Amino acid sequence: MKVPHPFPYQGSKRNIASEILQYFPTSFNTLYESFAGSGAITIAAASRSLGKKYCLNDLNKPLIDLWEMIVNDPERISDQYEKLWSAQSEYPRSFYNKIREKFNMTGRPDYFLYLLAGMMKMSQIGLIIAIPFLFRNFFITLKSDS
Repeated sequence: MKVPHPFPYQGSKRNIASEILQYFPTSFNTLYESFAGSGAITIAAASRSLGKKYCLNDLNKPLIDLWEMIVNDPERISDQYEKLWSAQSEYPRSFYNKIREKFNMTGRPDYFLYLLAGMMKMSQIGLIIAIPFLFRNFFITLKSDS
């Protein structure tokens, strides 16, 4: 079963998640995914109902902020992304650059999603709103040195 993912991410284990899960127990209480990135292992495990709870961890605050919105407010992040995608003019590269500047100033999760998705059409990125049942037992933590 191919499970949609909310965004592309460099270093994602999405393509090898099934192989990795072969080494997991058939069920567990909580999966803690360190260096979560795209959450590929967590999403794959959740789609198979292997765990009761799932925890995404990462040092990247904008990434964790994005995951917070995906898990806790999927309709809002989906709507925000759709507005950004629809606002692309006939000059998508200059629009992308403007959003990058705004993201660097604000850290807004919707801007980060737009930058990660690389201007992909809504239907191409498989936003989590399409599979909200996977996230009913998720919790997010941000680990930092401070």
